[in-house]
Amino acid sequence: MNGTLDFIAEDAVVLSLNVSGDAGGHEWHWFDLNALTIGPWTKDLLEIAAHIKVAKGDSSRHFNEKSDIDKAKKIRF
Repeated sequence: MNGTLDFIAEDAVVLSLNVSGDAGGHEWHWFDLNALTIGPWTKDLLEIAAHIKVAKGDSSRHFNEKSDIDKAKKIRF
């Protein structure tokens, strides 16, 4: 499965990526950044990415990944 994923904030595309996934939709990968507008929404996206990274990781990496979440929460625009 392939497609384009657009993130919209205040009626404007702020992030656009091409994505591909396996037939079951269990593994998704992004490629080709089509649009990027940095703004307040960016902090939220970085926090979400850090949480996903922690959820996928093993316990030996938990401390570093928890630190990634803390860093994402401290980003100011």
